[in-house]
Amino acid sequence: TEQFVDSVAEDLATRIVSGTDAVAYSTKAAEEVVPSRKLGWQYDKVDEAAMKSFFDKYDVDGSGEITFDEFVDMTLELGIAPLKKEGTELKEKRAEIKASIET
Repeated sequence: TEQFVDSVAEDLATRIVSGTDAVAYSTKAAEEVVPSRKLGWQYDKVDEAAMKSFFDKYDVDGSGEITFDEFVDMTLELGIAPLKKEGTELKEKRAEIKASIET
């Protein structure tokens, strides 16, 4: 574009007068943009008031943010916390005992 040509001409004129060495032009790489979940096809089906209530249940300090400890408590209660091998083995053993009692 003309603006680019004018910018380069101005830069070259400044460098010629000052005697500084040329530096390669570069542009900063664009940051990756992650689309909002609001763009998902089911977003309009989410009950936001229920989600807020759910969030508040685990935001025990009322900060408006979920701390790591609050997050851990939430994942444990929901049964989705990743377990270490020992924890997985214990969970499986409990399931076996429960199954044997029920039969």
